[in-house]
Amino acid sequence: MVESMARQQRFSNGFVPFVIEGAVEIFPMVTVILFSILEQAHLPFLGSFQPAVRLGFLAVCFWSLSRPTSMPVLVVFILGLVHDAVQGLPIGLSSTLWILTSQLLVLQRRTILAQSLVVEMMIVLIVVILFVFVQSIVTLVLFEKPLFFGQDLLVIAQTIVFYPLLLVLFARMTRRTRGLIFDNFD
Repeated sequence: MVESMARQQRFSNGFVPFVIEGAVEIFPMVTVILFSILEQAHLPFLGSFQPAVRLGFLAVCFWSLSRPTSMPVLVVFILGLVHDAVQGLPIGLSSTLWILTSQLLVLQRRTILAQSLVVEMMIVLIVVILFVFVQSIVTLVLFEKPLFFGQDLLVIAQTIVFYPLLLVLFARMTRRTRGLIFDNFD
């Protein structure tokens, strides 16, 4: 009841602000879906070197830290199912790992955000390492594919290098600049 009254009050302020607010609310979900699709994209201009960045996972980590209300458990579960379908992974693997990661980051959010950006990146590094190795082991068990630790290390390195770029990309939207390059543009 209170939520519907608040929604009506926001709509009474005008249609355009209502639409903009709705777009801001669904933007995290849209970025996770787009990043999951982009993960699977083949980039012909890179030739034989194709990046293996876990973009969908990074988006879930970022939004869980920045705006945890935009990533409730049900949304993360559905986004994980979409990711599994796009990637051709066992249904539920990404959902399970993303929910565990999201909830861990949400529980530790205040502690993580109170630290420097370097500490946040170290925590994300640990989470990415665990995520990649658990995903590799489950893939080994289900598909009987051999483990290639060199490939896993490459995935981890590329994913960690991409995280600061994601921070810069979304810093203005979330107002989480903390010393990033956008501080001087306000």
